[in-house]
Amino acid sequence: MLIKYDPWFQPPLRRILITAVCAGWLIFELTLGDEELGLWAMIAGAVTGLAVWNFFLSGDYRQKPAGDSDPEPPTE
Repeated sequence: MLIKYDPWFQPPLRRILITAVCAGWLIFELTLGDEELGLWAMIAGAVTGLAVWNFFLSGDYRQKPAGDSDPEPPTE
Protein backbone atom coordinates (compact mmCIF):
# COMPACT_ATOMS: atom_id res chain seq x y z
CA MET A 1 0.00 0.00 0.00
CA LEU A 2 1.41 3.38 -0.95
CA ILE A 3 -0.56 5.50 1.49
CA LYS A 4 -1.07 4.56 5.11
CA TYR A 5 -4.47 4.63 6.82
CA ASP A 6 -5.36 8.05 8.21
CA PRO A 7 -8.44 8.50 10.44
CA TRP A 8 -8.98 12.00 8.99
CA PHE A 9 -10.20 10.35 5.77
CA GLN A 10 -12.71 8.07 7.55
CA PRO A 11 -15.80 10.25 6.84
CA PRO A 12 -17.05 9.38 3.34
CA LEU A 13 -17.73 13.02 2.40
CA ARG A 14 -14.05 13.94 2.71
CA ARG A 15 -13.00 11.02 0.50
CA ILE A 16 -15.66 11.82 -2.09
CA LEU A 17 -14.75 15.52 -2.23
CA ILE A 18 -11.03 14.87 -2.58
CA THR A 19 -11.64 12.33 -5.34
CA ALA A 20 -14.05 14.72 -7.09
CA VAL A 21 -11.47 17.52 -7.05
CA CYS A 22 -8.87 15.16 -8.55
CA ALA A 23 -11.35 14.00 -11.21
CA GLY A 24 -12.24 17.62 -11.98
CA TRP A 25 -8.57 18.43 -12.42
CA LEU A 26 -8.25 15.47 -14.80
CA ILE A 27 -11.26 16.60 -16.85
CA PHE A 28 -9.87 20.14 -16.96
CA GLU A 29 -6.53 18.90 -18.24
CA LEU A 30 -8.11 16.61 -20.84
CA THR A 31 -10.49 19.25 -22.24
CA LEU A 32 -8.42 22.42 -22.06
CA GLY A 33 -4.91 21.03 -22.24
CA ASP A 34 -2.79 20.15 -25.25
CA GLU A 35 -4.20 18.06 -28.05
CA GLU A 36 -1.87 15.26 -27.05
CA LEU A 37 -2.02 13.68 -23.62
CA GLY A 38 0.24 16.05 -21.70
CA LEU A 39 2.30 15.64 -18.58
CA TRP A 40 -0.23 17.32 -16.30
CA ALA A 41 -3.07 15.18 -17.63
CA MET A 42 -1.04 12.06 -16.84
CA ILE A 43 -0.27 13.36 -13.35
CA ALA A 44 -3.94 14.20 -12.75
CA GLY A 45 -4.95 10.76 -13.99
CA ALA A 46 -2.47 9.07 -11.68
CA VAL A 47 -3.61 11.08 -8.66
CA THR A 48 -7.27 10.37 -9.46
CA GLY A 49 -6.58 6.66 -9.87
CA LEU A 50 -4.66 6.56 -6.60
CA ALA A 51 -7.49 8.33 -4.78
CA VAL A 52 -10.10 5.94 -6.18
CA TRP A 53 -8.00 2.92 -5.28
CA ASN A 54 -6.97 4.06 -1.80
CA PHE A 55 -10.30 5.53 -0.69
CA PHE A 56 -12.83 3.16 -2.26
CA LEU A 57 -11.37 -0.05 -3.70
CA SER A 58 -8.67 -1.09 -1.24
CA GLY A 59 -11.07 -1.58 1.67
CA ASP A 60 -9.01 0.44 4.15
CA TYR A 61 -11.85 2.89 4.83
CA ARG A 62 -14.83 0.58 5.24
CA GLN A 63 -17.76 1.85 7.26
CA LYS A 64 -17.62 0.67 10.85
CA PRO A 65 -20.67 -0.78 12.63
CA ALA A 66 -22.78 1.77 14.51
CA GLY A 67 -21.46 0.73 17.94
CA ASP A 68 -17.76 0.98 16.98
CA SER A 69 -16.72 4.60 17.56
CA ASP A 70 -12.94 4.14 17.53
CA PRO A 71 -11.66 3.48 13.99
CA GLU A 72 -8.72 1.11 13.89
CA PRO A 73 -6.19 1.05 11.06
CA PRO A 74 -6.18 -2.06 8.91
CA THR A 75 -3.61 -4.68 9.73
CA GLU A 76 -1.20 -5.93 7.13
